[in-house]
Amino acid sequence: MGEVHLLNSEDQQVTDPAFVKEAGGFTFFGDACLEAITKCPYTVRVASEIAHVLSLPRRQLDGFLGALGGGLTSKGQLLAALRQCKSLQALREEDVSAIVDAGDPIRYSPGELIAVANPTMAATAFYLVRSGELLLLPASVQLPANITEVDVTQAEQLAVGRLTAGGLYNEMVLSAPAAPLQAHLIARAPGTVVTIFELASITKALGAPGGLLHRGAQQQAQQQQYLQQQQQQYLQQQQYMLQQQQQPQAHLPGAVVPSMAQ
Repeated sequence: MGEVHLLNSEDQQVTDPAFVKEAGGFTFFGDACLEAITKCPYTVRVASEIAHVLSLPRRQLDGFLGALGGGLTSKGQLLAALRQCKSLQALREEDVSAIVDAGDPIRYSPGELIAVANPTMAATAFYLVRSGELLLLPASVQLPANITEVDVTQAEQLAVGRLTAGGLYNEMVLSAPAAPLQAHLIARAPGTVVTIFELASITKALGAPGGLLHRGAQQQAQQQQYLQQQQQQYLQQQQYMLQQQQQPQAHLPGAVVPSMAQ
């Protein structure tokens, strides 16, 4: 109900049937955002005394699309995804479950920035893609200050990698010294959900700083040391058997052994 006018950059009224469309007796516009975040080419102004307009924010649409898109939906799937991380493989199931609960799942629209690589700032989190897709832009790409979203098409041209559901990024923050992110993280697909695991939240969930994560790393190191010791013992046994085989065989009982001439 009502009427709207389109105004171009020079504040002149224009018509554009490719922008304002009709379907089922209704008029709609802005559907281009379904493909990617894009700047509106016109100013849309109400031209009647009353206009009933239903606004559908992109984030809400992504909520519907994400529900249909699948991804990691169960806690079991999240646990299995985190088990990819070597620093967590030695932990008990309940400890990894506590880490899952400590994560913060956030839904993003295409083009939204998830994390910005700052060469002067150490990273304090790692990321798990639950649904959708991420683009990895090299840290050398300069982004404007306070920017919150970028053009997906341009980002795809610059991307050095992608992550889909189940992908982990920067998990080495659990075991390595603090270091800056190596790439900007940008949502590419509708319904992209990323769980962010902050080190502070993990520490709080598991207890003392470095607590279970440190013990888990110790257990893993002990297991590796034990395997190395077993392998070394096996090699020593093989070497001993080989030496025995190479020694002259002793005479059989009852055999006559020539004596050496005096």
